[in-house]
Amino acid sequence: MHVKKSSLYDEEKLQNIKDTIARGKKTFKVSDLSYCVQLIEELHDENESLWCMLDEIKNSDVENFTEALEKASIMAAAERYLRGMKPEEA
Repeated sequence: MHVKKSSLYDEEKLQNIKDTIARGKKTFKVSDLSYCVQLIEELHDENESLWCMLDEIKNSDVENFTEALEKASIMAAAERYLRGMKPEEA
């Protein structure tokens, strides 16, 4: 499965930042920190959008299930009614 990467995502830049952390460096370039903040904000927005889409799908599924359940209930009631009829009533 192919996952779309963030438009800001720069694998090389991120690896350089990880390497800096791994070397135990305590200072970072402002541009690197800014990049990280922008990436976090973009990923946060994408995460929120995905949760909204999941809520919409869930609500749609509940509505569809409720509608199907109501139809099945009506059909079952009609079947019970017809089974109770005498042949001359049909």
